[in-house]
This record gives sequence, C-alpha cells and structure tokens, in this order.
Amino acid sequence: MAGLATAARLKPPDAVFRLDSSPVGDQEGLFSYRNLLQELLMALLGYTGDVFVDAADDRGALQLQHPSVCTVRLAQDLPWIEPRDRQLLDRVVALGFHFKQLRLFVELDRGAAPRSAYRQALCAGLTGEPPGRGA
Repeated sequence: MAGLATAARLKPPDAVFRLDSSPVGDQEGLFSYRNLLQELLMALLGYTGDVFVDAADDRGALQLQHPSVCTVRLAQDLPWIEPRDRQLLDRVVALGFHFKQLRLFVELDRGAAPRSAYRQALCAGLTGEPPGRGA
C-alpha cells in the first residue's frame, strides 16, 4: 500500500514536461523533453552532441579510457534539469560511454598487427561477426 501512496503523489510527465516539441517553460531555444530523450538514446549508442558531451572529444585523441573514468556528462548549460535528474542521467549515459569504449577497443584491435586468437574471438563476440573477418 505504501507504494501506491508514493505513486499517487508523483506528477504525470505532462505536468512536469511538455511532451510536444515546444520548449520547456519560457526559455526558448532549449531542448524539450522529447529532444532530451532522443539525445539520451543517441548517447547510449556512444554518439554525443550538444546535450550529452564527451570531455575526451575535446582532446581529439582516440584512446581507451579507464573503465572507472566516464568522460560523458550532461551539458551544464541546461538549467531546467534538476540536480537529482542530472545525477541519474549521468549514471545512465555511462552505459553509452562504456559501449563506445568497447567499440573503440574493437576498432583499435583490428588495426593492430599481429592479432592474437583470443583478441580476435573477443572482438568477434562483441561485434557478432565470425572470427577472422575485418582488417
């Protein structure tokens, strides 16, 4: 019963965010809730942009990062996102960062020579391709 009481106090998404493409509040030019979701889905695939930014992109070098260091974060210039939501979005987008790192690992390994059988099998398992394919 306590769960129902909590759920009843939550505002529906329409009350917090507009689900159409219009800006939230009176701040024109900012992203709407729908745009935020689209950007989140792209960030989960490892593609960052103006909403979710990658600090490592500023350095210009494609290199693997340590797994404990996530360089993708929600942009700071979105004041309509509350701190609690910002923390949650940063935690979710870390999955996209790790996905991007796995994809980069496969790309870097394919360019390296000689390739070990173990690494070939690992990369094949990550990409779904049979071992031995690729450069």
